Amino acid sequence: QKHMNRKSAAWLSAGIVMVLGIPSMLANGYSAFFTKFITYLGADVSTDFMTFIGDVSNNTLLPLNGFLISLFAAYVWKSRRLLREMSRGNEKFLRSPMALYLHFTLKYIAPVLLAVIFVITILEIFFGIKLGV
Repeated sequence: QKHMNRKSAAWLSAGIVMVLGIPSMLANGYSAFFTKFITYLGADVSTDFMTFIGDVSNNTLLPLNGFLISLFAAYVWKSRRLLREMSRGNEKFLRSPMALYLHFTLKYIAPVLLAVIFVITILEIFFGIKLGV
C-alpha cells in the first residue's frame, strides 16, 4: 500500500523505535534534561520523559479517544448501524437486552463518563488540582 518493500519498512520502523527509545533510555538518570523533563503546574518535583509520555498517552489520550469514538459510533455512524453490524450472524441480537443496554450505554453513559475521566485526569496530573477524596 505504501509502495515500500518489507526490508525498507522494517529498517524504517527500527530507526523510529531507536530514535524514540534514546530519550527513554536517557530518562533513567543518564541525562538531567530527560530525567527532569517537565514540571507540571502545582507539582513540587519534575517528571522524567517516560512518565510524561505515559501521562500523555495512557492517562489522557486513551480516555479522549474513547470519548471521541463513542461520540462517532453513537451520533455519526449511529448506534443502530453499529448494532446491526454486531448482529450479523445472529439476528436475535437486535431484540436482546444486551443490544438495548449497548445502545443506551454508548449513546448516553459512555460519552459522559469518558469526558469526566478525561477532565479529572487533566486537572489532577497536569494542574495538580485534586477533586474528591
